[in-house]
Amino acid sequence: MAIQPIDLSTMYSQMDNVARISSGQTHAEAASTYASLERSQQLEMQKSENVNEVNKNEGEGARVKSDGRNSSEDKEESDKKKDDEKQEETSKTTFQLKDPRRGRLIDITG
Repeated sequence: MAIQPIDLSTMYSQMDNVARISSGQTHAEAASTYASLERSQQLEMQKSENVNEVNKNEGEGARVKSDGRNSSEDKEESDKKKDDEKQEETSKTTFQLKDPRRGRLIDITG
């Protein structure tokens, strides 16, 4: 049974239709992906432009004093001073024990 030219023309027209549909689907997927990326970028821009309200408890700790320093800086400085004082106290009371066998005696009995 031979293939007739009419059959070939029908087959080619159907192949053309399938190719158009397929390319349309890929373009639609690309367009939807692009649209979702653009939408997410717009949301990120809106989020970055929004000003968040500070919690009342957090706002009090972040106030600036008249000399240009805020209370958190004072807190850090006082903490550093306390740490330094503690280190000085411990260095005065700390002493080292020197054992000549230290590091050489290994307990293998477990």
